[in-house]
Amino acid sequence: MQASNNLPPQPGQPNTGTQPAGASTKRSVSSQEVRIPSGGAWLYGDLALPTEMHGLVLFAHGSGSGRHSARNRQVAKALQEAGLGTLLFDLLTTAEEQTDIRTSEHRFNIGLLTQRMQDATSWVLKQPGLAMMPIGYFGASTGSAAALIAAARLGERVSAVVSRGGRPDLAGPVALASVTAPTLLIVGGADHSVIGLNEQASRYLTCDKSLSIIPGATHLFEEPGALEEVSTQAAQWFVHHLPGQALLGISKAQAAKAAQASQPSAIQPSGKSAPSAASAERAAASAGSKRPSAGSPKEKKEAGKGKGAGKSGPSAGGVTSAAKTTRRPK
Repeated sequence: MQASNNLPPQPGQPNTGTQPAGASTKRSVSSQEVRIPSGGAWLYGDLALPTEMHGLVLFAHGSGSGRHSARNRQVAKALQEAGLGTLLFDLLTTAEEQTDIRTSEHRFNIGLLTQRMQDATSWVLKQPGLAMMPIGYFGASTGSAAALIAAARLGERVSAVVSRGGRPDLAGPVALASVTAPTLLIVGGADHSVIGLNEQASRYLTCDKSLSIIPGATHLFEEPGALEEVSTQAAQWFVHHLPGQALLGISKAQAAKAAQASQPSAIQPSGKSAPSAASAERAAASAGSKRPSAGSPKEKKEAGKGKGAGKSGPSAGGVTSAAKTTRRPK
């Protein structure tokens, strides 16, 4: 399945022909800090619900990062403008982050990160007005593996997955083959080692899938326009693949009522202050100095090549470069 620049209109939303589906528009967005139970821990997050919302995307950040990731927040803003709610949350507690800075014991604990994704999804589905909301996952770096395994476990309850500069290979062949949600893998054209790892993972995916290469972009998509292209492709993918309220039998009046019910007063507030953005950035920077190398020094800030990468095999099929599809020789 390839990402399309001309996606069909969402259920219940007429296509006027003047604005493509997934195009951003100014919307009112209600934001709330929340805390999510996970075993004996509490995970802090930021829940943003736009008006006329037709889906909710949970973000799984990469190693050494967190909910304050500037890149993920830029993507989240684009999704909100496309009518999608977002939940950015910390996969690790503050204590776990501090331990990880010293020992690196949590950043590649894919099992732990996956369970946190599942717990956050379960929490979302218990909130007033969100129980029937279509769910998508956006993963970066090691968070992509956690998102894909969680999607495989939750089956049809997760409607779409997008990976940015991810390590889907860390999910393993069995989990990848079990994913049913349409999956978009986005990689920078200059991020050669990660391209290979995504090609490797793509071979095991049996769902609708697309591998998109952003020409000239490096691992962190710092080049002018690179992250904007990621945001555009992610928004189009989610808008196209999330089933929408009409397919769930939710009327426009019911959707409005559900959105009102899921405003901050209905969400459990945090009981204590979350780490500031500055402290999170310092922790991420410190973690980067101890992370396994992924190539360039910049890559160490947000991703590592990780352990347990599978063996390479024949080349993946279709590779999308921006809006153009090419095929690599086998």
